[in-house]
Amino acid sequence: MMWLINEKPPELGYPASEFLKSKNPPPWNPDYKMPKTYEFGVPNDEKIENKEENNKSVSFSPKTISDSYASSLFNCDRLHAFNDTNSELVGRMNDIVNPELIKIYESGINPDITDVTVNIERGKTEYKVNWSVTISESKDGLAYVGLYSRGHGGQGNWVFSDVSTTSGHASIESCKKSKSIKKRGTVEDMKLIKDYEYNKDGKIPGCQVNQLFYKYTLKEYPPNKIK
Repeated sequence: MMWLINEKPPELGYPASEFLKSKNPPPWNPDYKMPKTYEFGVPNDEKIENKEENNKSVSFSPKTISDSYASSLFNCDRLHAFNDTNSELVGRMNDIVNPELIKIYESGINPDITDVTVNIERGKTEYKVNWSVTISESKDGLAYVGLYSRGHGGQGNWVFSDVSTTSGHASIESCKKSKSIKKRGTVEDMKLIKDYEYNKDGKIPGCQVNQLFYKYTLKEYPPNKIK
């Protein structure tokens, strides 16, 4: 609908010349409603859509990470090196899983490690170790951004008698002091995921393994606020 410059548009009730000059809504029109965002006098629909998109809750489907490594039949220490020995990387479990946990955390999800599976097979010339870690969304409100493990590899009952969550080198308190963990931050909560035992009865010639797998939270990565 068109009107002359001095006419009053019926829907506004004030001179059209004032309407054309004004970039802001006239204060005397009680029915005028300001848009949610206002740019050059026009609602910016793109900004509105982006804001609504950012407020949506993030969904996450559990994922499993798997890898493998080999060890000679006579090196029991390497056999249970699910991440590394003091001198070399071996299974790299922590180094593979932990960056993925951080990636999930940074997407707005509080990650959790809900399962660890290990399968050791003795071949004619070497052991083959297959491992997998399942990552899910945390249900207890904490963000588990780390995986760590300690244990023993050797031959004899001592392999299983000195692995505990409460005492010894594989205990929770001892693991919290790990140099590799301290490089990442300060542990607030550490929990056992799996107490893994291989060849405990000694029926298979060669190595025996007892390893404790832990998940942990860090002070530097407080839980995300899930909407």
